[in-house]
Amino acid sequence: MSHHAPLSLLYLLQNASLECLLWETLLFLTVGDEKGAGLFLLAGPPASVETLGPRVAEVLEGKGAGKKGRFQGKATKMSRRMEAQALLQDYISIQSAKE
Repeated sequence: MSHHAPLSLLYLLQNASLECLLWETLLFLTVGDEKGAGLFLLAGPPASVETLGPRVAEVLEGKGAGKKGRFQGKATKMSRRMEAQALLQDYISIQSAKE
């Protein structure tokens, strides 16, 4: 699941990410300027988030950190959200093929 929202909804989105941990689902949330700077949150299975979090930050030309199934950071290129989402979809496809 992926979603972009105004900055004012950040806390709501963080709470939604906690629910995601229960479902073993990847959740990619972004807030801020759609073309410029913003914040992002990746939540889900800890192993997946540990692998993907730094890669998402790199795609969005940002930085971040995380633990226990949550990775959040600041991005300078929210215009690259679709590239980050494609990265996540590719990962999910590969993981599904392994099962």
